[in-house]
Amino acid sequence: MATKNTLNKDLQLISSTTAQIELLKSKIDELEELIAPAKNKVMKYMSLTNTKKLENQGWVFTYTPKHTQKRLDTALLKENYEEVYNECLKENDVKATLRAKVDPKLYIENIKNK
Repeated sequence: MATKNTLNKDLQLISSTTAQIELLKSKIDELEELIAPAKNKVMKYMSLTNTKKLENQGWVFTYTPKHTQKRLDTALLKENYEEVYNECLKENDVKATLRAKVDPKLYIENIKNK
């Protein structure tokens, strides 16, 4: 059973970690604003040249043009045809994953500092 002291330490750790995450998210937002113009240039180039995939200096850019996509409205299906929804419902085991994005600006800075 957790003591009051242990709970206070846990709350402090959570609070500190949350503050760090918020600071990093803010920095990510700032960097994404700096990256946006370059990203838009690459997208415009790929659009004009009808290029779907571009590889350059270890980077791989995959361009998907604007398009209309059709998706099944599962909430509506469940609401109006719950029996059909349940008959078609399928369960899958999903393995644990971790997503990571490379920040190009930081990546370049790290290369320059080596």
